[in-house]
Amino acid sequence: MIGRVLPSWCVARPIHTHKRQNAMKHLRNTLCLILFFGIFAISCSTTASTGELQHTLISTEQRAEMAHEGTISLWFFGVHELGTKNGESSLVITPEGTTILIDAGYGRDHELLVQLIAETGITHLDYVIFSHFHSDHIGDLARLAEAYEIGMIFLIDFPEPEESGATLRSTILSTILEKNIPYRTLSRGDMYSFDSSTTLRCFNPEGPVVYDKSVVDDRTRSVFENNHSMVFTITYGEHSFLYAGDIYKEREAELIDLFGNQLNSVLLKVPHHGLGTSSSSLFLMQVSPEVQIVNSGEPTLSTLDSLRFRARTLTTVAYGTILVISDGKELRVIPAHEDITIGVYGE
Repeated sequence: MIGRVLPSWCVARPIHTHKRQNAMKHLRNTLCLILFFGIFAISCSTTASTGELQHTLISTEQRAEMAHEGTISLWFFGVHELGTKNGESSLVITPEGTTILIDAGYGRDHELLVQLIAETGITHLDYVIFSHFHSDHIGDLARLAEAYEIGMIFLIDFPEPEESGATLRSTILSTILEKNIPYRTLSRGDMYSFDSSTTLRCFNPEGPVVYDKSVVDDRTRSVFENNHSMVFTITYGEHSFLYAGDIYKEREAELIDLFGNQLNSVLLKVPHHGLGTSSSSLFLMQVSPEVQIVNSGEPTLSTLDSLRFRARTLTTVAYGTILVISDGKELRVIPAHEDITIGVYGE
């Protein structure tokens, strides 16, 4: 298990919902001071098996070098602003150098995303995975394809009715065809080998997705699409990392019934930006992760409390880009800097 001994800036300071207004006021004032005086990037790195803790100044270049030393590295990008829940993107680099971008934030985040990708030291994208066709995940594929050579794109199998007109899905498919990028769909039961050491297994959605009678307006359509976002594990060695898309609690329960212990993973990319729609206690117990990453600018505080009760939980809004490194047996978790939210969204 991951060591629980933390430096002073990593100590949990739970902020309850009824205190949120005062906490956010204090946070805004503190952030102004931070911006005035400047801060150093500080890394908090924990080794899973020994509990050894390192608390040292570390540069972006050093983090990139550490991530290429015969390990798999998972970069969870903070492509969002404080107070905005959406905009999600992450990158996986396998020990053999295969690069996998998972979602791309909003289109408006493109320049920031390219900057964050560049900081990892890579210059191409072997794979791009879009978990579902929502604007806070698909980014700007046309500009992404201009910035990087893309080897293949993975999509959910979600054919839409012809009468739906121009959609985000159709925009992506048009770009894929225009740029001549290979693509394939993934659905429940599919497995894929990125290279000789790293594999993907898809748990959700099932087969071709077709809207059902529950979809009667924009809200129910959004819920349906979130529940049919791609859920999958990436596995290297003894470690599996579960990416849970934007699924809600009802879909979490269905996956527990279907797969049980097959969902067990050392790391969980928390579903739906850490909002209260998701992350049921039963789901967290079933996955049983050692580390949970919330990729969001404003997770629900009560959900964060529940997550923290189960396992070590880090948010990109507090720590910036979070790097997780694994040799297949041990984990290291390296935030970009200390908690800038002064305990509101930090550990």
